[in-house]
This record gives sequence, C-alpha cells and structure tokens, in this order.
Amino acid sequence: MNNEELIREKALRKLNAGLYARSVWPEDQAFYMTHSFTLDEDVSPDALKKALDAAIQVWPYMALSVVKQDRTYVLKENGLEFVIRETGERIEPSTEAGNYHAVTICYEGRKLNFYVDHILTDGLGWKMVLETFFYYYFCALDGNEYPVPEGVRTVPDGPAPDEQDDAYMKAPAAMPRGVIAGAAEKNIFHCPEVTGSKDALTVEDCGHYMISVPSEAFMGYARTVGGSPNSALIQIMGQSIQKLHPENRQPMAFWIPVSIRAAMGNTHSLLHQVVPTIWYADPEVLAAGGGAAGINEQIRGHLRDFCAAENIRKQCGMMHMIIEMIRKSVSAGRLGQVMGQKADQEQYSVLASSLGTLAAGEYGSRIHMDAFRVMPGKSLNVYLMETGGNFYVSLSLGAKTDAYAKAAAEYMTQLGMKGVSWREVS
Repeated sequence: MNNEELIREKALRKLNAGLYARSVWPEDQAFYMTHSFTLDEDVSPDALKKALDAAIQVWPYMALSVVKQDRTYVLKENGLEFVIRETGERIEPSTEAGNYHAVTICYEGRKLNFYVDHILTDGLGWKMVLETFFYYYFCALDGNEYPVPEGVRTVPDGPAPDEQDDAYMKAPAAMPRGVIAGAAEKNIFHCPEVTGSKDALTVEDCGHYMISVPSEAFMGYARTVGGSPNSALIQIMGQSIQKLHPENRQPMAFWIPVSIRAAMGNTHSLLHQVVPTIWYADPEVLAAGGGAAGINEQIRGHLRDFCAAENIRKQCGMMHMIIEMIRKSVSAGRLGQVMGQKADQEQYSVLASSLGTLAAGEYGSRIHMDAFRVMPGKSLNVYLMETGGNFYVSLSLGAKTDAYAKAAAEYMTQLGMKGVSWREVS
C-alpha cells in the first residue's frame, strides 16, 4: 500500500476534533508531538514491537490515518507497517517516511523517541496509549507479567468503548467568543528574546530544556502553598520569569489547556478533548515576595470556575462551531485565512499544560523523560508530567536561550526543593 492506495481506501468518517489543531499549522506540514525518554537499559526493538502491537489492540484508533480527500479531512485504515527504526533522526508521523501512520518510534541506545500526530490526539489521550505501551514493553523486556498499574488498560480489557467519543460534537454549536478563538484580551508580556524573530520556526530554531525534581520535593512545596501540581507550576514559572525580567509591567497570559473528559463523561477518548482558558498574572503580584499561596489560590479559583460543568458544555459548543467553520474553510481552500496559522501559539505569554502522572508499576523508575513538546512556537511552552518518582518540566521557546529553564530551576531550589536539575535537550 502506498499513499495513492491509502487515498483509495474507504473513509471511515470525517475528521472532527482534530480540525482545530490542523488549523493552526501549515497544511503541507506534519503537526505532531515529540515525547522522548531515556531508559535504564538499551532499547529492545523486539519489546518495542510487542508493546506497540498490544497498545494498538487496546487503542485501535491509533492505527488510523488522517487523509485529505475531496477537500475534507477523513480517517482511514492503514495497512502499512508501523515504522520502528534505530536512528537518532526524526521520522515524522503521517508522512511517506512514517508510512502515513499517526505514530513513529525511533530509538538509539537507551534513547526512545515517539513522534505522534497531534491531529489525531492530544497529550492526555496519548498518555493513556503510552501507559499501555510501557506496561507491555517492560513485560516483554523482562519476561515478567507485572501487576497492572491502576488505571492502565490492557488487552484483556478490550478496546476502550469511548476511545473515539467526541464531546465537542455532542454540544449544541455556539458562536465562539473570547479566549477559545485564540485571541488574548489585553497587551501581554512576551519573551523579549523572540521579538523580531522570523515567523516560521523550525525545531532547530528553538531552545529545548528539561527540569527534573523529585515528586516528594515538588508536591511537598505545592502543599505548603495550597497548590496543585499545575497551579504550582504556573506560579513558579510566573515568578521566575518576573525575577528574570524585573522591568516587565505587562500581565503574563498563561494559556492553560483543560481536558473536558471528566465533565463530559468520555474518560478514555483519545481525540482532541481540551478547551483553553487564559489566566492573567499581575506582574506586581508576581514580583511581591511571599505571595505564592495567594497566587495558587487565584489560579485554582480561576480553573474551578472555568471547569464548572455548565461552562465546559458551553466551551464544547463553541469548539463545535469552530470545527464547522474550519471544515467550510478547508472545503473552500482557505483554511489559513480563517484562524491564522499558529494563531493560538502566539497569543499568550506561557502555555502551561499538565499531562498528569504516567501510571507505571515498579518499572516506572527505569523511565526518565527527556522532552515533551508540540511544534515550535515563539512563546514559552511548558509541559509537566510525573513518572517514576519525578516531576519533569519540559520547556521550549522560539529562541536559543537557557535563561528561563535556569531561572525556574534556581527558583525551585530557592523555594526549598531538593534534587532539582536542568539540562538542554535536543
């Protein structure tokens, strides 16, 4: 099967939820997530294949491909083999090199890199697939059937019945307004290092950094300020940036993706099922010493109000309408004119996203995260994930500067966290 044969395959259904992600990146380029790890032992290709086979049995949606056909995006079955290759190079998903699959896997020594089409799934959806994958990987590698970690789906569970459940489309379409359209409501802080940089950025143009901190230290601090992992992350980033740029007088706009799965009842959906909110941080409050508890209270109060069930349903309705608008623009061949390429990546100061805890058993301590990122943008993108007894903070910025990672890591240490480290990653 080649691309022409794939195009001739019968479409299963039209793409809905992923159209929003498709609209913020040039249509002729793959739009994908990079999730990189270092394992304690050299990567086993045999265990990789067994793990991927099992993960696809549990999450068959990830075996589908996105194809543009007759001026619309559709999902199709793909009979080509998944690409699992020993290389330090990137193999982009949903391309000819990746056999048009939504996931490609590259490895070299102890390094393991996943490239995942962001049109098909979001970070939280991918995390569920990855939990299944790592369970079967270490079972195969060690020849040991480990106890299944809580919440991890395995082959005996069968495919998740709601893996393709789209809550956006179940809400009545409503005219979009405010943040969901990708527009900040006021003048905001932007990292000065990227001012005037070129419009189109590549991965190589950007700086990528990883902070790691023991879970006990990070959660211990979060509890002292009445925070959650996500609110503590936002507070730490906001205050460390303000310390780095004390001249700043503009509010910082934190773009926070919120999963709708709990509110809408589609717990195991792999689709794009997030809606964004922006929390504005006053630079004077960020600069004031001893204000961490108050900042966390503000953030958690904002998210609590935003996540009210009625508001989430309204947000889904707005996403429904946006998707229909995008579908019409794709059909008319003018997608970029409707939303603006990468609009939602440039209308904030910091994207702060929590991917939660990667559930893993006793093998979790052998998994060390190197990076999580989506495509390059000018603003600072920060992703938080916990696994194996550590919190990992992955930072990407449209400039080659380690100042933000260094400032955040040093501030964590000043706040009393032990064992904080940071490094540049590729």
